[in-house]
Amino acid sequence: LATTAAAPAASAPAAPARDRAAERFTFDKSLSPAARQHVDRVVGALKGANHLTPAQKGSYAGAAQTALKAMTPKMLERFAAGQTGPIRFHADAAAVKDAIGTAFPAARAKLDKAGTIGGAYAPGDKSLFLDGGLSGAGKNDMRAAHEVYAHEFAHAIDGPNHELSRSPEWQAAFAAE
Repeated sequence: LATTAAAPAASAPAAPARDRAAERFTFDKSLSPAARQHVDRVVGALKGANHLTPAQKGSYAGAAQTALKAMTPKMLERFAAGQTGPIRFHADAAAVKDAIGTAFPAARAKLDKAGTIGGAYAPGDKSLFLDGGLSGAGKNDMRAAHEVYAHEFAHAIDGPNHELSRSPEWQAAFAAE
């Protein structure tokens, strides 16, 4: 009699790895409901950022939470209106610059001449391009992530048509500085 060894039992396909970094993020209990809603969006965007390490995801979420927690209710309201597009997170400043150039080819020449870019607000689709802060060699290249995020969030608060920064009050304050 000829015998054939039994084939090993087929194993079930492996379940996709869960993104535990975003799940482990600790929300600040003192966040307002409006700020929490925005931090939730950030965490959601980070869950889909498979090119980032778990440490980067946690750091980026914490930085966004820090910037959002400092906003007044009116700022959060304007941020909600001004930032309705995707939040695109990148591993470093070079990746941010490349992503902006890919999304906006007409800006490529300007980007090539620019220094380090840690983030950008795209008023057309009200989206954000962000990384984890700046650590370059130039005097303006050292910025913590929450500072970069606060700067880009301020563009969203200002709105795609620069409603605040083009106002006479803003211009007068800027001129007085």
